[in-house]
Amino acid sequence: MNGLGHHEFGINFKPIDVLNFSFKIEDLMDINFWIKYWINVHEYLIKQELGDNTYLLSYENFCKNPNLLLKKILNINFNVKKFDILNKNKDFKIDDDLSSKAKNLYNIVLNKSLLA
Repeated sequence: MNGLGHHEFGINFKPIDVLNFSFKIEDLMDINFWIKYWINVHEYLIKQELGDNTYLLSYENFCKNPNLLLKKILNINFNVKKFDILNKNKDFKIDDDLSSKAKNLYNIVLNKSLLA
């Protein structure tokens, strides 16, 4: 992925510049690191003034009804089938406080998203 300029994950992970997010390479294998990172990114996003052409999208809502979302954004009728969301249950050891904070923030972001 490094050759493609994608640094969102993996050994060449580079956090989004505005976050000042520090980490050690071994953190990349810890689910709690990724939850903290998600929280930081989304806390930053919800504090921003979003322009008229900027939308927050719910992946779950998009998968449930892609046609409605595409119609609303692009004003074009599509006939896309519903996507199934893969949910691979893993036995992760997730910090309870982090989980609670992430779920609360998720609901705030969801309420600000298109098709909320």
